[in-house]
Amino acid sequence: LTNTRSVMANYNNAKAATYLRENVPAATFIRLLNDEYTEYVEVEKNSTSCPRHKDHNGRYVLQMVNDTVGMIHGLIAAGHEVTKPRRWRFREWHDHIQGLQWKVHNKKEDLPQCLFPEPMKVDDYTFMQPLHTHMLAEWGKAVRNCVGSHGYADRIKDYQSMILLVMVNRESRYTIQCEVQGDEMTVSQIADVCNKSLSIDDRTEVERKLGEAITKREQMLKDDQIEEQRRKLESML
Repeated sequence: LTNTRSVMANYNNAKAATYLRENVPAATFIRLLNDEYTEYVEVEKNSTSCPRHKDHNGRYVLQMVNDTVGMIHGLIAAGHEVTKPRRWRFREWHDHIQGLQWKVHNKKEDLPQCLFPEPMKVDDYTFMQPLHTHMLAEWGKAVRNCVGSHGYADRIKDYQSMILLVMVNRESRYTIQCEVQGDEMTVSQIADVCNKSLSIDDRTEVERKLGEAITKREQMLKDDQIEEQRRKLESML
């Protein structure tokens, strides 16, 4: 730790330090610092460019943990609750706190579910649409992409784009972006976790499953229409 700059150096408010003492086990916090430090050492070891993670005194700046503590400081100072992450990993902790901060600054707004108002299951795949902006942000955090940004939500609300969320074996996996023009919907992008591009075979498989889900949804609509007609006829007898 003598090779790193204190994560508390920029914060005079004791509330951030109090939060860490009360909510983060000491051994866990040391491990978080060490994990980020070790990653930066490895990056510098394999890099020929100037050090990007050191201050003018040659000490490593643990940017992820530093930013996390800064966001905690801001949330507590504004009177907001700061919950714990599911797992204590320096990146996951950062993303969890960043998600809390995002929710504070972005109000929860409902989004349309014109294709899948309820999750549609096809074999091990489950297709769904985000119910609201906070759900979209949570998905972006889970699969580590920017789909939760405000721009995507605006396009969904304006019916310019449609975002489909795909779980495989109950794990958050694919993000599908569709462009909507009139009655036409075309798949413009399918991204795996961390925005990873799909192979041709994988994309074909996801598109095939999506086609089956849409067909299943269309059949459900037809069945609903038939049932509605039946009820109308019965009421006339």
